[in-house]
Amino acid sequence: MFATSLGGATPLFDLNDAKASRLFHEHRKLGNNAKNYISAHPKLMGLGDDPVVQHLLASAGFSPVDAYVIRLAAEGRMITAICVPTRIWRHEDCRLELHEVKKEARALRTNCILVPQRWLRAETRSAVARVVAQARNTRFTRAQMDAVLEHLRKTRISTIAETAHALVDHSDPIGVVLAMAGQGMVDLDRSTPLHPGTWASTRL
Repeated sequence: MFATSLGGATPLFDLNDAKASRLFHEHRKLGNNAKNYISAHPKLMGLGDDPVVQHLLASAGFSPVDAYVIRLAAEGRMITAICVPTRIWRHEDCRLELHEVKKEARALRTNCILVPQRWLRAETRSAVARVVAQARNTRFTRAQMDAVLEHLRKTRISTIAETAHALVDHSDPIGVVLAMAGQGMVDLDRSTPLHPGTWASTRL
């Protein structure tokens, strides 16, 4: 079966097989990318599996790890997203076959969108960049900057929330951390939407 929904079942593989293990972890990462994108957009809601599209993909010869499928509600519309790993998307014949699956689903009154994995990653990083850019005008003193850097040097890796706690005399400590990230003083994990537990570090 397909590993498709948020929190859904995952396909069974012999993880002692190197290739199977690699594909399994690739598929799980693809699912995480999709979940991160959905969580970053409040107008989207994951609704779970789409057995019809899963069946169409299987009939077209795609394996359980060749796509991550999820049904979405988007501003009152129901859409099925077919998230495709790069190793599949880069082959023209595979893309053509996926477009055929999309047409077949449309004939069954199911609207689908094809989502390349690299697009999901790029969108997440863009969302992080926008948040960091919005905080760029947050003012902070040299002492406050030193407090953040001292904390990160001491811990080597921390979270945004923990780093913000190092600032006891600022009205917007998280804004300071983000502003410093925008100036290159703090490194953030940009692979997922920003949240208090996002990893933070410094190379200074």
